[in-house]
Amino acid sequence: MLHLHPNRFLIVAQARSGSTLLRTTLNSQKSVCCHGELFGFKRVLGYALPTENSSKTLFKLRETNHIDFLKEMVFPNNKNFKAIGFKLLHDHIEYPPFAGLIEVLRQDKNLKIIFLERENQFKRYVSHEIHRNNLQIGKPKNVPGDAIEKAFQKTKKQNKIALWTFHNQPSISIRYEDLIRNFDEEIAKIQKFLGVDQKKLKMLTKPSKPYKYDDVIKNWEEIKKNPLIKKYL
Repeated sequence: MLHLHPNRFLIVAQARSGSTLLRTTLNSQKSVCCHGELFGFKRVLGYALPTENSSKTLFKLRETNHIDFLKEMVFPNNKNFKAIGFKLLHDHIEYPPFAGLIEVLRQDKNLKIIFLERENQFKRYVSHEIHRNNLQIGKPKNVPGDAIEKAFQKTKKQNKIALWTFHNQPSISIRYEDLIRNFDEEIAKIQKFLGVDQKKLKMLTKPSKPYKYDDVIKNWEEIKKNPLIKKYL
């Protein structure tokens, strides 16, 4: 019988909400192994355990059987680590081919969940659009107001789905803004939740450099009047 690692966790977040910052920080704690996006749509990104397999090979192994990959490759009982986890983005929770995987995770009552949320949803939206090259700093483009509203509605819906999916598991909620402002305190809180020794860790992934919204959004004067956005300014 295959034995899973006894201390398993997930970082559940939307894209551009600080999950990479948190993952790299936790990986600097020698007793923690935190994988990246192992269940991306078309790739395995950030496998963190020692392996000779390439990312392409890991993807093939994953696609052969999601559940076997989870048990054998993601959560093996590796005694070098006191906790093993990975990032699970909101988009991946709703992805139909992952339905069986999500159900297995949902039924795992010992799985610890770190809900990571970015309070400023407008900054997250702009950051996401820049990351996808839909917007560029220094080359402002018009942004339709309804596109922002749809993005906010999607965020609200996905937050509810994530909370419902893992509502029976032990969890902790962390805000990206608190992680930036009170880094040492929030990281200590997370290490305590994971049941590992509390070490003073460094922020290895720095937040994006600040920019002005009108350097990105051409119709900023119009967009900033939107009531949905005003509270984030």
